[in-house]
Amino acid sequence: SKNEVVKNSINLKANQLVLSGKHAALSALRNTNRRLFYLISTKDHYKVWEKIITDLRLSIEVKIKTKEQLDIINNFKPHQNVILIVEHLTRISLDEFLTEQQFTSKHPLRIIILDQVTDPQNVGAIIRSAYAFKMDALALSQTNSPIESIGMSKASSGTIEKLKIIELSNMSRAIRKLQDANFHVYGLANGG
Repeated sequence: SKNEVVKNSINLKANQLVLSGKHAALSALRNTNRRLFYLISTKDHYKVWEKIITDLRLSIEVKIKTKEQLDIINNFKPHQNVILIVEHLTRISLDEFLTEQQFTSKHPLRIIILDQVTDPQNVGAIIRSAYAFKMDALALSQTNSPIESIGMSKASSGTIEKLKIIELSNMSRAIRKLQDANFHVYGLANGG
């Protein structure tokens, strides 16, 4: 079908993610830890994005497609005439985070740990709130958490680019490690 031809034209690889919308694209472009592949926009909007890319001193290609092609690539979800093809963000280990932060942080560190929160949009909304409340990181289970997705990015309003994401292989061991490092640990449970 025509839709499949358009989708195949962007030739998405396994390590690539489609981000759409102005906030998500702009935040990703500003994130120096994010690997960028290329940006897709419409004929009417590509100059604006070319200027942003130039101003940020980036060198990524801007491809021009019709609004209808962007609709197809983005599964008919809102895109604000911009789609950015990026690599998934790399999650860091708790040890990497603690080693990196112990020398740079001037205040006690605050981490939110999510256990069995599997809906990408819920995780994205929590990332947005965590960033708003000046948390230093958000930790997710290696096995029981969603991978980064367009829904997660949109729900985070681009703040997924600004908050450290930690991946935990063993949650109870990580909590003990934090307690041993003098963290106060508070647990909240749905339904009390």
